[in-house]
Amino acid sequence: MNRVQLMFQASQGAGKILQTFFGKKGAVRRKGELDLVTDADEAAEQHILQLIRTHFPQDAILSEEKGSQPMPDAEFEWIIDPLDGTTNFAQGFPHFAVSIGIRRAGQLYAGCIFDPMKGEFFKAIRGEGAFLNGELIQVGRITQLRDAVVVTGFPYDRRSRLPELLGRVERVLNQALGLRRLGAACLDLAYVAAGRLPVFYEDSLNPWDIAAGILLVEEAGGVVLDFKGQQASLETGQVIAGNRDLVKETYQHIICG
Repeated sequence: MNRVQLMFQASQGAGKILQTFFGKKGAVRRKGELDLVTDADEAAEQHILQLIRTHFPQDAILSEEKGSQPMPDAEFEWIIDPLDGTTNFAQGFPHFAVSIGIRRAGQLYAGCIFDPMKGEFFKAIRGEGAFLNGELIQVGRITQLRDAVVVTGFPYDRRSRLPELLGRVERVLNQALGLRRLGAACLDLAYVAAGRLPVFYEDSLNPWDIAAGILLVEEAGGVVLDFKGQQASLETGQVIAGNRDLVKETYQHIICG
């Protein structure tokens, strides 16, 4: 079994674990004022980590709950969110996913996002395209904000940043066709890659939120920039994702204002 095959297997196994927990009373704890963790997060993550450590013990790992597990001179790094959309999950709202990305020598190499409640499996390998349940996907063709539904999210420190965040929301409402906030950044990116949503922006994201999604958008023919208009990286935690024209317009008129 190679790494890509293991990534697919691990994400789908973790998704089945999330399904068994969904809708049942379970432990929900707070990592921060607005940041939750559940027993489901931890069980799904443990499943993924055990598979990686069994088959590729030499690889580095960065995961949401266990944090960084570096390995000296590791060529491959796994970047794992066992449950993106924890608040949705805890509230019984069936919009969440498992997200796994792999970096090879510092570059995003492969990624997958599995939504177990909808049975949707998004995957991408660098240079090979992006797929949803085996079908090739592409970003949408809308090029102007006036025709676009914009999707965004809000960071955990939002209460201290309301003027800044609401300023962007006001500009979206003034210039775009609509605004959505769905609560799972990896699925926001996957939906952009699939052409379901034209453009997504958010900041203060973690590497595990966006690793797989960035590669999906790029392999689906889109671009992902940061809030300085440069190519996005996992370290900045800032993304504007969509086709090139709409990302440029969003950067100029929503981010820069």
